[in-house]
Amino acid sequence: RGNFAYHAMGHTFFIEDGVEHYNRLEGNLAIKTIPSMNLLNTDQTPACFWIVTGVNYVINNHAVASRRYGFWFRPERTVTGTSVNTPMKDHPINIPVLEFRGNQAHSNGKYGLRIFDIFLPNDVSVFQDTFVWRNGKAGFTATVVGKVGFDGMIAVQNGHVVFEGRENYVESWDENYIRNALFVDWVPLPLA
Repeated sequence: RGNFAYHAMGHTFFIEDGVEHYNRLEGNLAIKTIPSMNLLNTDQTPACFWIVTGVNYVINNHAVASRRYGFWFRPERTVTGTSVNTPMKDHPINIPVLEFRGNQAHSNGKYGLRIFDIFLPNDVSVFQDTFVWRNGKAGFTATVVGKVGFDGMIAVQNGHVVFEGRENYVESWDENYIRNALFVDWVPLPLA
């Protein structure tokens, strides 16, 4: 809790393999995350917060000026890294988010919040009260998702679009939604 990182090479705060459960990333600040060509492949397109499994608490963090992503939620199909042989009941792409709320992302190269590539949780996963502004391409994106909801999202003055998504797999719109949101395309006033 309450950590500050500046000018980190590669992902700054991360939960990497998919077996990590009940960690608490709370009240942290990451500024200016830059690419690394010598670490993981994904470190070439770094995130201030890189999260591979949802059974964690990600609360009231700030992601600022990453070369690519503020928050990158990237559940894998299987466990990875040094934990690759760890038996698991569910795969990371099917594990619901425990708690993701009150986070802010601004001035990142591409996305404030990126959910990529496939996230099909067994139960509804809600990303709550997240504020994304002045990100290069989009405020937030969800590439291929199932039971994923966004509640209380605020997106202001992001590059090309507020939100982008490609596919969703749901039986009901109560399982996949954007609610209680405020989207502002462009304001002629400085945000600083």
